[in-house]
Amino acid sequence: MKSLPYDAERAFAPVSLVVTLPNVLLAAPKHSGWTVAGMIKEAKANVGKLTYASQGIGTTGHLTGVLFDQQAGVQLSHVPYKGFPPALTDVQAGRVDAMFVDTVNALPRIRSKQLIPIAVASKKRVASLPDVPTFAEEGYPGIISDTWFAVVAPAGTPATIRQRLSDEIAAVLKEPEVVERLRDLGVEPVGSQPSELGAHIQTEFVRWRALIVSNGLAAK
Repeated sequence: MKSLPYDAERAFAPVSLVVTLPNVLLAAPKHSGWTVAGMIKEAKANVGKLTYASQGIGTTGHLTGVLFDQQAGVQLSHVPYKGFPPALTDVQAGRVDAMFVDTVNALPRIRSKQLIPIAVASKKRVASLPDVPTFAEEGYPGIISDTWFAVVAPAGTPATIRQRLSDEIAAVLKEPEVVERLRDLGVEPVGSQPSELGAHIQTEFVRWRALIVSNGLAAK
């Protein structure tokens, strides 16, 4: 977005990184034999012919596709949609080859065999998809992408208050029934210290800004 009514880097004080939803590369059922290496080989042999869907320009699914292109040295054709349902429909039907989807939306489609999981864009395998390799395992450690949810407070909120909130969130996220429920949904519980969230936010700003600027991307 070219402009916002607030400064996203300075308007908030970090409290806790609550959960992450790693993105998964999903392929149409007709590509059931695909691996990361096989897909990349096919993409290099057919430049611009393989397609991936997203919920729209500037969305996480789009940016993850751009990251994949950059890291794998390929050129997939981006097919933006207005929202998730129409994108999903066309990938399931095989009109589009693949899409990058967070684990919450991916898991039901994988379980029902509507879509084929190829790899997860996380540092380690996720509990809800233990048999799906990470891109790092396939030789592409730079393909890291997830949707994450955090608790933040207004800038200037005292550190003691933020720490108390962080401690309470961490305690809840350690409860076995909470962990089980979240992972069944495809969510990875975290529960971080305020300083850890602050560092994570800055890292995300730096790496995604670089990708966005270098590719001239803008949300629409």
